[in-house]
Amino acid sequence: MTAPASARAALYPTKSGAGALLGQQLTARGYLSCVLLGITPEGVEIAANAAQAMGAKFDVIVCSAIKLGADLAPVGAIAEQAPAEMDPDFQPGMNLLEKLQEAIEESRSRVKQDLVLYRTQRPIKDVKGRTVVIVDGQIVHPWKALAAAKASEQLGARTVVIAT
Repeated sequence: MTAPASARAALYPTKSGAGALLGQQLTARGYLSCVLLGITPEGVEIAANAAQAMGAKFDVIVCSAIKLGADLAPVGAIAEQAPAEMDPDFQPGMNLLEKLQEAIEESRSRVKQDLVLYRTQRPIKDVKGRTVVIVDGQIVHPWKALAAAKASEQLGARTVVIAT
């Protein structure tokens, strides 16, 4: 039996392999003394392996998408202590404002829980004046990556790069 035409082989057989290749590509592009921040959960393993391949510092940045329903696309995201990053095209009517506030609070709660899971509530590594590379497994909706970039800027990053 053959695979359906729509099925494609994975670009990278493993996340560790993807991370090693990403580390090589970042090094080739001159990102030598940067800090890699893996977005939870998909970007963590990739960023860790990229950092190891290039001898760079690594940490985890905790993000959570803001959704108004389980089956709906996210309308924004929150990363760490930064304000929510929202889709500028999303204009909620009065009937959605309460639901949006509930979704934001639920996302903040997930971030707090994941901080314990991923970093045991320790502070993120110092990024002041450094180049930060935000790493995620794949980006379908940009909100988590943009929220992580905003959080990195608030932490004093000189330059923020997004890699996926």
